[in-house]
Amino acid sequence: MRFINRQSELATLDRFYAYHRAAMMFISGPLRTGKTTLLSHWLRRRDVADALFWTVPSLDAASQLRDFSQVLARFDPRVQAPPSGDFSFPDWRAALMRMGEIVALSRRPVLVIIDEFTRLMMTSQGVDSAFQIAWDHRLSELPNMRLILTGSHVGIMERDVLSGRAPLFGRAVYYIRLRPLSFGTLKKMLPDRSPADRVAIYAITGGIPAYLDFFARSATFNEGLRKCLSPDSIMLADTSLRLRDEVEDPRALEAILSAIAGAAHEWDEIAGNVRIRRGLGKCLMRLEDMGIVERRDSVLSPIHRKGRYYICNPFLRFYYRCIVPHLDDIKRGKLNRAVRDIAGDLATVSADVFEELCREWIFIECGHGRLDLMPETVGTFWAQQRGQATRLDLVATSRKEQGLFIATARWNAARVGRNTLSDLVARSQVMPQVKDPGWRVQYGLFARDGFTESAVKAARETGARLVSLCEVEDRLVEAVARHPTDLSNKNNLEF
Repeated sequence: MRFINRQSELATLDRFYAYHRAAMMFISGPLRTGKTTLLSHWLRRRDVADALFWTVPSLDAASQLRDFSQVLARFDPRVQAPPSGDFSFPDWRAALMRMGEIVALSRRPVLVIIDEFTRLMMTSQGVDSAFQIAWDHRLSELPNMRLILTGSHVGIMERDVLSGRAPLFGRAVYYIRLRPLSFGTLKKMLPDRSPADRVAIYAITGGIPAYLDFFARSATFNEGLRKCLSPDSIMLADTSLRLRDEVEDPRALEAILSAIAGAAHEWDEIAGNVRIRRGLGKCLMRLEDMGIVERRDSVLSPIHRKGRYYICNPFLRFYYRCIVPHLDDIKRGKLNRAVRDIAGDLATVSADVFEELCREWIFIECGHGRLDLMPETVGTFWAQQRGQATRLDLVATSRKEQGLFIATARWNAARVGRNTLSDLVARSQVMPQVKDPGWRVQYGLFARDGFTESAVKAARETGARLVSLCEVEDRLVEAVARHPTDLSNKNNLEF
């Protein structure tokens, strides 16, 4: 798959390489988001002459140190013969001091990349302190030193590298948090697919480049789905690894994620599904800290109202909602049945993604003045009234302007009629602000397959906004073209 987007990250790497003194950089991001690919592409583009690129192997601490020692010895221009197979520095301090000697030999910037540094931290106790001491007492004094540390274990990176109590805190001048690609990049990557297929593919992959590649290398949608669901697929292996790298026993967390993916969003619903009450709050907090789950509140609701929990990443929603129930079939090689059943379940996860894309569209339109509102929040409204549950998919709110944009998103494979607009207006009356003459209310419909003539006529009469999937996609594609930083990556920091 060709390298797409990441222009902001490439520019940050350029600034890092051209820094006027010794510089350290951290790069974090979940598995398969393309950290190694980004660095390899940048190295080829820059044609960096002096670079040591070491990926930490999944070995014990002594073997990792020996492996790095061997790589470092071969990188040393003073060493004429390859090191013996058992050669190793006595400890990390000695290895890093030798690295400083090698850097001092060159007048050009010398780049050292330690890929999956968090893996090293998990096996070699105190290695972060060894790096801190080496940096403070030697490496930071070398103007041409360029050190990059990457990690897929985002929780470890943020807790043990970036936090104020971490030994390496304050040493880096740049930090890139690499996120999955945004939906707006898929049209360029998969130009032959329909917009609806691209939404489904995004719902399956969550924008993770390695998973998108399954579809980029497939002639049909179902062929790509089969590759994703193959028993030896990296997609199936990665999900369990994500949690096992963070917690010793992930079973309780996996049960909670399966419950949320199955539409149990409130505390009592989750507790009833997993039969956990004691410790549920701690588990949910852990999932929130890991960036896997988020708690959402109904817009414009009092703070005491019940919040709801949602899985943030589309891929994880797809995995726990669609794949987990069929894992036995997949492992037993009954792939045809699994693909058929999962393809039938895709409508629900695709509808969730479509709603999120509509939320992005609202922000973009408001930001360009194409909606008469500058919202403070765009979320969902829900309420119970006389035993009747009401949900409004998309509500953009501005307390300052006392304005609302209320919309619904329909993923039906049919054109949306005027009844949908009438129903939306009727259901919105549950919101106190809608009945308040001091508030201005606009309505909108989002539809996968467009609108009937009666819906178009009703929209003209009421001033409602009708937005098709194609229009949503076009706006998100334009946003990426205007800002090649990629909407999903807003965490490139310079310290």
